[in-house]
Amino acid sequence: RPKPLPPGIPSSALVCGGTCEVYRACGHFSVTPCAQAYQELDSGICTEQVPVTCASCHHTDYVPCHEHVAKLLSGVPRICTREVSKLCSVCGVNSKRVQCFKQDVRCGQQATATLPCGHSATWTCGLDVDPRTNPDRACVA
Repeated sequence: RPKPLPPGIPSSALVCGGTCEVYRACGHFSVTPCAQAYQELDSGICTEQVPVTCASCHHTDYVPCHEHVAKLLSGVPRICTREVSKLCSVCGVNSKRVQCFKQDVRCGQQATATLPCGHSATWTCGLDVDPRTNPDRACVA
């Protein structure tokens, strides 16, 4: 940290043209003009890009350090918005591209599955009754 300014001297008065190494609490540092060193330290904002890896899809994104630290301190998990292919939560047959954080995936597409009787059945996921769970019909043939 630079030495404290004398009382009554604003940081804007520093016009030496030199540079300072500004070390932040997070461990990152930057080389900045002396006149800006105090403002950078006082802001508490570290703009160094840090990698953040999603535990689900393992995608690595880069975010400013101050945003990452704020999210960690809040206790709220980071939401990964990368598009991934997930199995439909309703039919369990089709996959759909959705944002990684989404848990309830509904495809709304035609689904085809083999029934215990050996026949193939097709239905519209989410609209028609799933023939695999229809107790009224043992076979679709």
